Amino acid sequence: MNTQVDPRHMRYIWKPMDTNQKLTTIDGACHCGNIVYEFKTVFTPDSLIIRNCQCSFCKAHGGATARDPNGTVAITARDPDLVRLYRFGTKTTDFVLCGRCGVYVGAILSHGGKKYATLNMQLSSLDTSQAEPVVYEDEPAEDRVAHRMDLFTPVIECPF
Repeated sequence: MNTQVDPRHMRYIWKPMDTNQKLTTIDGACHCGNIVYEFKTVFTPDSLIIRNCQCSFCKAHGGATARDPNGTVAITARDPDLVRLYRFGTKTTDFVLCGRCGVYVGAILSHGGKKYATLNMQLSSLDTSQAEPVVYEDEPAEDRVAHRMDLFTPVIECPF
C-alpha cells in the first residue's frame, strides 16, 4: 500500500475540525442571483488555495475554484427549475450552471448519500488572479471520485 501523499494535496489533508476554530464565510452568487452559496472554511481568504482547472469546460467558463474538506457549503436557488446540471468526461460530477444567466457556480459530487462541492470563487469577492493551474485529465474515474470525496467541501444544503 502506497502511503505517500501527492504533494498537490498536502495542504488539504482532512483532519477533524476544531469546533472552536473561527470559520471564514465566503458568499458567492451567479450573475442574476438565482444560485447562491455560503462557503464556510477554516482557511482565511489569503490562505485559501484557488485553482484554475485546465479542462475545456473550466477554461470556457472562467472557473477558479476552491474547496475545504474541513468546511461546509450551503447552496440555495431562488428558482430550482433554472438550475442546470451538466456532466461530461468521466461523468462523476455535476457541474452547476444557472439556466437564466449561464454562470458556472461550482461542481458537486454525489456519492454514498452525501454531496461534496468545489466552488467557483469568481462569484465571490476574492481575488482569483493568482489561481494555480491544475490538470486532472489523466486521473482515472475511480481515483477522481475518491480524490473529490476527500478534498471537496461537504454540502450541508442543496435543493438539487
